[in-house]
Amino acid sequence: MMNKKVVILTSGGLDSIIAYYYAKKERGLSDEDIFPLWVDLGHPYNKKEEAVIDCMPFEITKMRLDLIRFEFGNIPGKEDGQQIIPGRNLILATIAASFGEEIWLMALDGERHRYARERDKSERFFKDATELLTYVFNICRPETRLVTPFENMTKTEVLAWALKNEVPRYVIHLTSTCYDEKYKRCGDCPACFKRWVAFTNNGLEEQHEMHPASRLYEEGSWLNGYIKKLEKAREQNDYSHYSKKRVDETLRAIEIAKEKGWV
Repeated sequence: MMNKKVVILTSGGLDSIIAYYYAKKERGLSDEDIFPLWVDLGHPYNKKEEAVIDCMPFEITKMRLDLIRFEFGNIPGKEDGQQIIPGRNLILATIAASFGEEIWLMALDGERHRYARERDKSERFFKDATELLTYVFNICRPETRLVTPFENMTKTEVLAWALKNEVPRYVIHLTSTCYDEKYKRCGDCPACFKRWVAFTNNGLEEQHEMHPASRLYEEGSWLNGYIKKLEKAREQNDYSHYSKKRVDETLRAIEIAKEKGWV
């Protein structure tokens, strides 16, 4: 059985692509040590992800799992909360454990708290999954670890690291972080907004079908409600749900958008 030092669960998104360069720079690993892996679950935006995978300047192994189908009633949407595929990360981690001793699953600062809707990004999930995978794969190796390389970093900080460490700009812009199956960057989903925050705070711009902050003042929109929650967290100095860094960086990006007349 293959036993690479690090298996990177890659989606074609910003964080998981940068993770490849992070493994080489910060961990001193070679291509022989790293196994980037993309798994097609049948999700609506899989073709868009695969197009990114095929354009990367390093090899990413592709696998297909016929998990999501219309007749199963489990096709995710792109609205806030609807994009979650329950149990996805446990399935992916189990597949990845067949190839290496340490599995990298992307989860950022502020995404691993106990209130998170995506339970399979929580600290408990990483701990319990490590114990389970170690138990199941004990015949192959003494320990199998599920970790996130960016647990103390926001997306803004991950992008800042990439720019500082000369990750090629074209690679950064090729990545796709969007739940829409039609557009590369719809600008209307939570993933597009969070990516926009990171790019705005790092002085970069990208084209979207609609500006990610354009629904800021639209009552009832997910963005309007989200920003109100962040403002309330800052006002009450309560960062139990949203981390302070996440609140500060998001509201800073909104201020930049207002200054530039984008909203």
